[in-house]
Amino acid sequence: ETRILLHWDGFLYRHQGRSRTISSESFNAWAAQLTHLNPSVLRNRLKIVRNFLCFHSRQHKIGFLPELETFPRAVPPRLPRLVSEADMAQILAAAAKLEPPPTNPLRAQTVRIALLLLFCCGLRRGELTRLKLCDFDPEENTLRIDSTKFHKSRLVPLPLSVAAELREYLELRRRRREASQKDCFLYWTGRRWEAKKGYTAISLVDNWQQLCLSVGVLDERGRPPRLHDLRHGFMIRALARWHKRGEDAQTKLSHLAAYVGHVNPASTHYYLQLTPPLSQAASRRFHRCC
Repeated sequence: ETRILLHWDGFLYRHQGRSRTISSESFNAWAAQLTHLNPSVLRNRLKIVRNFLCFHSRQHKIGFLPELETFPRAVPPRLPRLVSEADMAQILAAAAKLEPPPTNPLRAQTVRIALLLLFCCGLRRGELTRLKLCDFDPEENTLRIDSTKFHKSRLVPLPLSVAAELREYLELRRRRREASQKDCFLYWTGRRWEAKKGYTAISLVDNWQQLCLSVGVLDERGRPPRLHDLRHGFMIRALARWHKRGEDAQTKLSHLAAYVGHVNPASTHYYLQLTPPLSQAASRRFHRCC
C-alpha cells in the first residue's frame, strides 16, 4: 500500500504541484496509467487510494471521492497449471543442459537446484532468491527462511534426497571457488565481481518459462505455468500423500501451513484444489472406512 500511495502522491505532485484539490480528472488520469494491469490488480490499487481519500476526508474537506461501482470488476483468479513429477523431470533435465554464458559457468546447476527447491519444498519465489549459503544447515538438513511474508521466519526441513543434491551443488561451487563464502547467495548470478549478488526474481521466471516452452509443459492456452504454480502443486501433492497413507489430513494441515510459512491453515486452503489424483485418494480412503 505504501508503494501505491507514493506512486499516487508522485503523480499528483508532477501534475498539480502542491495543490490540495483532488478532482475526478486527476484521479482518472492516474488510473489511466494503470490500464495495462489485470482488472483485479487495478481494482485493488484504485481501492487503496480510495481508502486513503476516505480516511483523509475525516479531517479535511475533499471535493471528490471515487465510487466503487466505477472500478473494473475483479476477475476470477487464474487456476494453476499443476506440474506433475513427470513434467518436472523433463524440466530439470532441460535445465541441466543449459549453456553457460562466460560470466556464469554454473548456470545449469544453479537453475536446476533452484527449481528443485521450489518443486520439492514449496518455497515462495522471493524466499528462494534471498537464500544465502549460511541459511543451509548440512547437519540438520534444514533451510532457514528469515523475515519473509508477514515478517515470519521459519525452518524448512529438506527431504534427504534434496539435501543431498544441495550439498553436491555447494561442494561443486567450493571446488570451483565460485562464490562459496557463507554470505553469498544460493541462487547466484555467476559474476565474480558480484559474488554477493543473487539472481533477480525476474531472471528466475525467465529461465522457468524458457525451459517450460522447450519441453512443452504448457497450460490449455499454450502458456508456461506460473512459477508460483509449483507452490500450489507442492501442497496438493502433500494432501494426496496423506490420503493415500490413510493419515488424518485435517490434523496435518496445521503442519503444512507452518512448513510453507502461512499464518494459519485457512491461508493454506486457498491452494488446495480437488484434482483427480487427490479425489481418487480421498475416495479410496472413504471406501476403506465406510
